[in-house]
Amino acid sequence: MRRYTLILCICISLLISGVLALEVSDVSDESKDDNFKAIALYNEATDLAYAGDFTTALLKVDEALAIIPNFTLALTTKAALLSELEKYGEALEILQIAHNLSPEDPYILTNAASIYLFLGEYEYALLVIDEALSYAPDMVEAWVTKGTVHGALGEYEEEIVASEEALRLDPENVLALSNINYALEQIKKLLDEKTLSETSTA
Repeated sequence: MRRYTLILCICISLLISGVLALEVSDVSDESKDDNFKAIALYNEATDLAYAGDFTTALLKVDEALAIIPNFTLALTTKAALLSELEKYGEALEILQIAHNLSPEDPYILTNAASIYLFLGEYEYALLVIDEALSYAPDMVEAWVTKGTVHGALGEYEEEIVASEEALRLDPENVLALSNINYALEQIKKLLDEKTLSETSTA
């Protein structure tokens, strides 16, 4: 039986200078300080997550969210961390909160689709990932997830098409290559079974 890899988007660290995801230009100095503190905590969380320390990263994200509850990047990353800790129901609840705040965010939708795929809810996962791609057609993780969902549904030609699009955007993407190899194996298997069946009934 095929094992699925959760393709979760732990959002990248935010720069303290330059363009911020959190708008700080029209708020008080105290609020700006809070925003910068939340961003610093969030950056710590992403560093910890990439190092594989998901539990400590989750604590840091929660600290950031205690300062700014509607910090959608932090919510998205929190859901990814919860998923890594196999707390899928909690992750989906957090993603719903984030989605309500930012309905067109493809990272939120891709994370949700990946969890639905992992939980075996393939049809719904496909609806969600197609929505993500409608907002971000160049998002590699979304194309990889779409390909994997098609494979789970037995739609191997569609899996190849989606995975090839991921490879067009990221030629060395290991998961996309794996999806193509899996789909080709399954197509060959189906053709072999068809040939054997036709031979036995001839």
